[in-house]
Amino acid sequence: MGITGTNPNIYTKNNVYPSYNAVQINTSKPTANVPSSGGIYTYPQADGQIYYPPIQTADLSFKSDRIKTTPSGIDDYNNYTEVDKAGNVIADIKYSKEGNALVQTLKTKSPDGTTLEKTLKNSPDFKSMNVVIKDKDGKVLLNKDKSSKKIDDDKTQTVVNGETYDISGLKGDTINIEHNGQKVTLDLNKMLAPEVKMMEEKTDPDNYPLRDKTITDEEKTLLFNRIKSLQGDDLFRLAKSVEHIQYVDNTKMDAFFTDKGKTLLLSKKDWENSAMVTTHELGHAINHLNPENLLSDNKDFQTIRNKEKQNFRNNGDITGTDKFFNTKFIVGNNDLNWSETNDTDTDGNYLRDETFAESYNNLNNMDIIHYDNEVLPDRTLSMFKYMPETMAEVDKLSQI
Repeated sequence: MGITGTNPNIYTKNNVYPSYNAVQINTSKPTANVPSSGGIYTYPQADGQIYYPPIQTADLSFKSDRIKTTPSGIDDYNNYTEVDKAGNVIADIKYSKEGNALVQTLKTKSPDGTTLEKTLKNSPDFKSMNVVIKDKDGKVLLNKDKSSKKIDDDKTQTVVNGETYDISGLKGDTINIEHNGQKVTLDLNKMLAPEVKMMEEKTDPDNYPLRDKTITDEEKTLLFNRIKSLQGDDLFRLAKSVEHIQYVDNTKMDAFFTDKGKTLLLSKKDWENSAMVTTHELGHAINHLNPENLLSDNKDFQTIRNKEKQNFRNNGDITGTDKFFNTKFIVGNNDLNWSETNDTDTDGNYLRDETFAESYNNLNNMDIIHYDNEVLPDRTLSMFKYMPETMAEVDKLSQI
């Protein structure tokens, strides 16, 4: 039998850690079989050899050591604290109650000293959000207040930094949004593509095959409710940037936006009933308002994003808490055969587009979500930690 431990340079497969306290080891001895790809190393036991067991030289900070969760005492929500390798707090999330509203306060600090604080309040008929982003010198880069109030089953009102959006028609399929004397109308039935896209493999959404039967009443209701879950300012922008909505029947893929016909494609996955996915796809639509000149091609956006991307590469936990963020927004989603890019070639447009859409979602979605190391919450929290200044720039660019 041999002695097993963990390579200090990489996490074990599936983030499974040894039960004892992990320590950095001396791997310079030739009898230590340390795989170059990481994982489990062994010190073999065989007659006639000299063995060098692990030698403690410094404490290691694995994912499990750097995250602390404690019950908030409210439903199944856990308070969350994450520190970096030096022990500095980089994310802190707490929950409380204010009357009948659940309150979530999220604070992050980036490697360059930029701070972000996002406070959400959710009650049955009211939601609110405040986001404040400051640079290392305390200069305010963004201070955004957003709230949504249900008036009745047909009407809601959204207020963003004092600007009011009145929404009506929610009981039917024609939605009216009034803002600063302007009125826009979304006729969902006219926007609806009756054909249903099918997809079982991860391919270009423009080339999805069509299903034999048209959309069912149940599917249409689900699709329309996804649109109606958006807030007034989001609906106002959707009216300017989306021409068609379409249902996708699949088991393997998510929502999409395609600028061919400016179509929002939304699928039926359970977790996609959350408004955050719809808001993310709307972010793509806003970015593609002019397909020949994407908002994410803006030079200031690229400069800020590249700076924060480098900070992430120097400090991020790409095998742990920031794994999905890295895959989706930094190197490209290999599951979809998008290769690693440096944001200067053609595929770099994709990575900037994804960053824009996720930033828009983070600054506009007001649903309180759990941060329990799942794909969507993980990548969202990583965006807060490493790209707050980029998000502040996206908020400027998305005021269409």
